[in-house]
Amino acid sequence: MRLMNLLMTAAALAAGTVLTASAQPAADTPSPPPPPARASADDFAALPVYPEVARLEVYLDDAAVFVEKARTFDRLHTRLADLLLARATALQKEDGPGEADALVEDARKNLAMARQAYELGLRRHPDNPSLQNYLGELLYDRFDEQQRAVELWLKAVAADAAHGRAHNNLGIHYFHAGAYGEGLKHLDAALALEPDNPDYLFNMAQMYLVHWPNIMTLRKWTAAETHAEAMRVSGKAATLAPGDFELVRDHALNFFAAERMNAQPDWKHAAKAWVAARKAARNQDEVFYTWMNEGRVWLRAQNGREAERCFLEAVALRPQSGLAQGLLTDARSVK
Repeated sequence: MRLMNLLMTAAALAAGTVLTASAQPAADTPSPPPPPARASADDFAALPVYPEVARLEVYLDDAAVFVEKARTFDRLHTRLADLLLARATALQKEDGPGEADALVEDARKNLAMARQAYELGLRRHPDNPSLQNYLGELLYDRFDEQQRAVELWLKAVAADAAHGRAHNNLGIHYFHAGAYGEGLKHLDAALALEPDNPDYLFNMAQMYLVHWPNIMTLRKWTAAETHAEAMRVSGKAATLAPGDFELVRDHALNFFAAERMNAQPDWKHAAKAWVAARKAARNQDEVFYTWMNEGRVWLRAQNGREAERCFLEAVALRPQSGLAQGLLTDARSVK
């Protein structure tokens, strides 16, 4: 599990509320939606076993095969839920609440089926750490059942101390909960087990930069040393997964944190990082975003010529952007 905004929770579904996570930072970020009402776990436990889930029973004799089938089943049905929710959001904006409500209910069904698949496996293999971990992720991200998810992850690492993914998930949770020492212990364990896992590196970098005063105390580092280590691990993640826009964008963004962490900014390397992010961009919005941020980097470096070049590219993509036009004017004023 990679650290990110949580997607649809069961609570939001039960309340009929459609929420989506932002795919990337935007130039003008809207206010987040209000938190959803909580739903009882019993709302989902009372649902009948769906025929689609029952078909997985033929794989139960082999735990490894069942885990693979259940994981594929989970990915399929959570993806379907996301597509249904995206359509419901669009319909709500078009004043089509009746059809939107039906889509939300269908999304709820797909998430419930994914949950039932793991629960089916755990009834036969109650101590399987992979099933415990994956169900924990689903409950944490989609059903707002954090306490049970943590219990499952703790069982997973108790059953298999080398289960890096469960350690990673526990690390993220404990940092969110303010238990920084416990969180760092689990993230350290995840990286010790899988030092080249880009997601674990990404998560560690985020913790270093978001919770840097606590990290300084725990690691006995200065702020500049904390930033340097964050750049090292995020740079490694970007190198390991150069086509993953979120990872390479994260690394490029992390250069800006130097200004608040008493570190010397390296704007030339930051500009190169934004070039790398642009190569991984998946659409024109992301290309525009990289040009804007590379331009901001050159502005900080007091290089008006390079900044102007970047903002001209941004304006070419979005001539109507007042922000891009204003930054282009700023770049032209830098001698």
